Amino acid sequence: MGLSKRQAKSVPERIVALPRTDSARRLAEIYTADVLFNPTVEDNLPTVNLEAEACGTPVVTYDTGGCRETVRLSASRTVSSLDEAVEAFRLLSRWEGIIPALESAHALAQALKIA
Repeated sequence: MGLSKRQAKSVPERIVALPRTDSARRLAEIYTADVLFNPTVEDNLPTVNLEAEACGTPVVTYDTGGCRETVRLSASRTVSSLDEAVEAFRLLSRWEGIIPALESAHALAQALKIA
């Protein structure tokens, strides 16, 4: 999970770029976020969703590639469009006073568009 140093340099200042890691300890720290926002539309059975929920972190993700079948926490949600996903991200940020974690592999291009 996370961005390479090259990718992180291209991220606008308003977006926190998490460095790439394979460390179980660092992943556990990341997954202690209030919510994981994973706007993937291409993953088949995204393990990042499984990892987040295994740490007790709810997930907001697209209803694609097995996501609906694997999302189990009652606070987790699947969404059907980018607009719905971005709105969920904004509402979580405003209502909860949090910045949900973003899964970077498929979110970076969309995050750059809305930043």
